Amino acid sequence: MTKHQKIDEPKNNLPVITSEETLAQLNADVAALAAEANELVSDFRVGDDLRFKKGNWTKTVNDKDIDIGSTMTFVVDVLSYKRGWIKWVDRKPVHKLIGRAIDGFISPVRDRLGDLDESKWPKNNKFEPQDPWQETFSIVMRDLGDDRLCTFTTTSYYGSRALGTLLKAYTSGVKQHPDMMPVVLLLSETKATQSYGDVEAPLFKVVDWKPFGEDASPPGMKLPPPALPKVAQILPPKSGGGGFDDEVPFAPAIV
Repeated sequence: MTKHQKIDEPKNNLPVITSEETLAQLNADVAALAAEANELVSDFRVGDDLRFKKGNWTKTVNDKDIDIGSTMTFVVDVLSYKRGWIKWVDRKPVHKLIGRAIDGFISPVRDRLGDLDESKWPKNNKFEPQDPWQETFSIVMRDLGDDRLCTFTTTSYYGSRALGTLLKAYTSGVKQHPDMMPVVLLLSETKATQSYGDVEAPLFKVVDWKPFGEDASPPGMKLPPPALPKVAQILPPKSGGGGFDDEVPFAPAIV
């Protein structure tokens, strides 16, 4: 036995070697299984669906939509925050690449996902080609009124901005509130846009801090990176050409 090894005597009287080497291997195995579990689980949402649409917050409980008032409070499980991509075919998710930032997951850039030929994209209700891949952001909360868990999921620009502001508030205040999570009001604010005029955007207003309680997300664990399509070889521009231009093939929606 090396100097780093130690034998513990658990309750079943079977010795367990807890060397640095075996613990490191155990952590790697657990990380690999966690990544596999994330891929196999078909629905990453927890509890009720929490939605923001046209300035209104609702959640769905037992197939019934419930309006969220401006004074209702929710404690946020910040460690549950996830970001990634979902591919949709016929309104069904067929592939997911989503993970927690605290696990070291980095959302891949769109070009790594394939399906870049817009002529093969499905059409939306305006008969316009729609990217089958949607970048998705989610976070779990607890409704302090009924103590039920719910998940807010968004694919919009302003939805992701609101989550970014919430994460910034957490990282700025967590040292003053150790072992606690932000308590928020679910509000909205008006944003002026060039293409859509005035639109309503979600807003999380931090009003307090408290422990999240049961079902809180576990601490971060470094997971192996997700498998991605191979990068296509990029050929140099033809001689005499103008090289790369600034044309943008498509832009994200901001509604």
